[in-house]
Amino acid sequence: MSRKKKNSSNFLVQGSILAVAGIIVRVIGLVYRVPLQNILGPTGAGLYTSAFNVYTILLLLSSYSLPLAVSKMVSARVSMGEYRNTRRVLYGALILALVVGIVIAIICFFGAGFFARVLLKEENAIIAIRALTPCVFIMTFLGVFRGFFQGLGSMVPTALSQIVEQIFNAVFSLVGAFLLAKAGAAISKDMQAAYGAAGGTIGTTVGALSALIVLVFLFMAYQRNFNKLIKRDEHRKLESYENIAKMIFRISLPVILSTTVYNISTLVDQSIYGYSVSGSYMATWGIYSGIYLMLINVPIAMANALASSAIPTLTMAVTNRDRSALISETSLTIRFTMIIAIPASVGLMVLAHPIVNMLFSEGTELGGSLLFCGAAAVAFFSLSTVMNGILQGINHMTTPVRNACLALILHIAILVLGLYAFHMDIFAVVFSNMMFGLTMCILNGRCIADFLQYDQEIYRTFVLPTVAAIVMGVVCYAFYSLFRLITASNLFSTLVAIIVAIVVYGVLLLLLHCVDEVELYKFPMGGRLVGLAKSMRLL
Repeated sequence: MSRKKKNSSNFLVQGSILAVAGIIVRVIGLVYRVPLQNILGPTGAGLYTSAFNVYTILLLLSSYSLPLAVSKMVSARVSMGEYRNTRRVLYGALILALVVGIVIAIICFFGAGFFARVLLKEENAIIAIRALTPCVFIMTFLGVFRGFFQGLGSMVPTALSQIVEQIFNAVFSLVGAFLLAKAGAAISKDMQAAYGAAGGTIGTTVGALSALIVLVFLFMAYQRNFNKLIKRDEHRKLESYENIAKMIFRISLPVILSTTVYNISTLVDQSIYGYSVSGSYMATWGIYSGIYLMLINVPIAMANALASSAIPTLTMAVTNRDRSALISETSLTIRFTMIIAIPASVGLMVLAHPIVNMLFSEGTELGGSLLFCGAAAVAFFSLSTVMNGILQGINHMTTPVRNACLALILHIAILVLGLYAFHMDIFAVVFSNMMFGLTMCILNGRCIADFLQYDQEIYRTFVLPTVAAIVMGVVCYAFYSLFRLITASNLFSTLVAIIVAIVVYGVLLLLLHCVDEVELYKFPMGGRLVGLAKSMRLL
């Protein structure tokens, strides 16, 4: 097998590693966010997620684009054997991270009042926003090291650091929220929610710091091998740090713009929704963000993982002018994403109320209704996220910016109409978000088709997974209803229904020939899955 084909085939292996890590991280996130939501209550959860909406935008400006920029630059130089310049990219990015991290951290701390009072219309969010200041600074360095290892073609360091980060985050968030909420309760109920939200953010900083320590340790362990590669590097022309900084900005700026537009919708939603209602809206927003958004983001983690892991492979294919690899990776990424996202949407819709009732103690009726109405967002956002990654990987960095701007304009128009003309309240936010994701899918899909002269395969990518998911949904709900009737236990019935759904969908994928043996091997634990399928005579 040629080196190009090996690099190309490595995509799904690395994608699987990062995807599995993404699933573990989301599972840990679900496990700790459920008690955190119950500790904080709807109002405290609303303040907590409000602070994170601001933090997310600041993080996008400071560090979110760094893994992508560093990954692309490292991948391009490694493919040409320029290891000295690879090292200079790392050092230049770390210097840049220091400067940017300090600037954004200052904005976070001193701008907290503006963010809370003007954008969020909620002064009690100031404490939680300021508590996230150290994390903004740490995340810039974390982004550089993750991008460096991804550019080398290894997702293991990123995956490991994400898991460590989330474990520490979970533990310290719960402890911090509990202790500070208790301290705030001695002052007033409002302070209980505000202090609890701030306490919940402590885990984010501790988690980021622990992940950074892990990556620094792994880099130190890798340095010996890296130095050997540098000694064998015959390229003598060294890039200047000024040129490296310019390239990072050139790559990062379109990503920052597109991702900011892509993610700012939540902050825009909250601001518009907050000004459309009278009085405090934190309880309702806490249910929307702490229940609905958290649950749909669990399966979307897989799409984010595949998008991140695809970028270095696509960059290498562009560098090597390997069009067949570009088409192959694009097709596989989109198809594997939909195989996961479509049944996730159907499953969350069918079991919306049972899942919410199983996990949460407050706001379950509204939370279940939001999940039922908005579960399709999983498929839309998963696909649009992966398409963003594909476009960035093939060096069309500004295209997602344009598409995201167009989608955001439509999104805001639909939200305003839903709130003021149709009085849909929080459901207007859910519906407009789904339309944002769908619009991005359509626009990004057309651009990918034009740029790559690529015809999207429909039958095995969309039709068969949808058919399998619908059958799965019917069987899943039937089993839930049956066991709920027999046992009267929502917890037991929901867990049984989820297990049955996974088995039924997996069997249907094989019976409908949506996945063949070669592709099944590329899934996590693919060898065992193939063996099991053959023992059941499904292959």
